[in-house]
Order: sequence, then C-alpha cells, then structure tokens
Amino acid sequence: MFLDYSRTGSHRTGLMRWLRAFWSHRARLDIARSASGREAVGIVAAVSLLGAILSFSHAWVYTLVHLAFHPENGFLLTLHRCWEQMSAVMGWALIAAPIGFSVFLCVLACGTMLWPRRVRRIHNFRERFAVVAAASMPVLWFFVLLQLEGLAPLAGGTPLWEGWNPLTNFVRFIMLMGAIVLTGLWVVDAGRLCQTMSDQGESQPAAPPATA
Repeated sequence: MFLDYSRTGSHRTGLMRWLRAFWSHRARLDIARSASGREAVGIVAAVSLLGAILSFSHAWVYTLVHLAFHPENGFLLTLHRCWEQMSAVMGWALIAAPIGFSVFLCVLACGTMLWPRRVRRIHNFRERFAVVAAASMPVLWFFVLLQLEGLAPLAGGTPLWEGWNPLTNFVRFIMLMGAIVLTGLWVVDAGRLCQTMSDQGESQPAAPPATA
C-alpha cells in the first residue's frame, strides 16, 4: 500500500515542506517523488551548509554554558564573547561548506550510480539522485547531536581537539549511544524510502504494445 498524496492538504508546499523533511519520513518520501534535479542539488547544498555550521557551533554552546555558570563576568563581556564565538563559527563554516558540498555531492552521485537497475520507474539519473538526496537528509541528526560536545568539557572531559573518550565522560557516552541509535533509525528510514520507491516502480503497468 502506498501513501496517497493526491488528497487535499496532504502535499505540503513552501518552506515548511523542506523543513519537515529533516524529521518526517513522509515529507522525505514526498520530496523523493517530486524533487527536480535543481532541488536535489539544493538539498545537498543546504545539508552541507547546515552541517558546516553545526560542526563548529558546539564551541559556541560551550561558551554560552560556561558564561552562564560565571555570571560575575558581566553582561557586556558575555555578549562580546558570544559575538566573537559566533563570528568564528560562521567564518569556519563558510570555509568548510564548499568542501563539504563537493565531498557530499560526490558521495551521493556515487550512490546514485549504484542504484539497482531493476527499479524501472526511476530510469534516469536525475530521479535517482533526488531519491538519494532525500534519503540523505537525516545526516543532520548527527550534527545536532554533536552540540552536546559543548557540554562535555563541563563534565570533566578534555576538549574535542585534545582527545575524545566516551568511556571517561558521560556526556560523550550519551553522544556515542545516541549516534548508534540514530544510525539504526537512518538505515531503517532510508531502506523504507528506497523500498517504497522500488515497489512503486515495479508496480507501474507496462506500456501497451504498439499497434500497426
């Protein structure tokens, strides 16, 4: 049985449709069915940019938490340090985003070329790439989880760049367990999405034979 998007109100449009796709399997399935090639590349660009920002923003989270526990620093000093940290995060993100986009695009392109040929409906590269791009959106779950790293030094751990040991820091242990759970959910979600598209492709009626 397939999800029916022909009903009134079941097909979301606009920005909310794309935002929902980061946590909604139904929205990702909708995008996999209808996204154009440009929209698929836009997904890769958005994921790369957000991933780059979240890769460095855990340091900003640590600064906010640290300053919250030290109110004696004063409001203006706290605001100045937060602004400096945010500027540094955005600067590094703008450097890392193009690199991440290139790598991510190549990985998804390779995954698209490995798509099973038995799926008759998804017969061209653009349609397959849209499905793979939609299935890859949950990768941002891991970058959101990375924000807990901002709390790890407060639990007695060393900074991320000096060593990462989940066995001696309960925050990093929670991150590790969360990453394992999210990986399982992502694999199941991507499998469901691809299987739905595969079943839909195989259920398409064959074209009638040409008549003289």
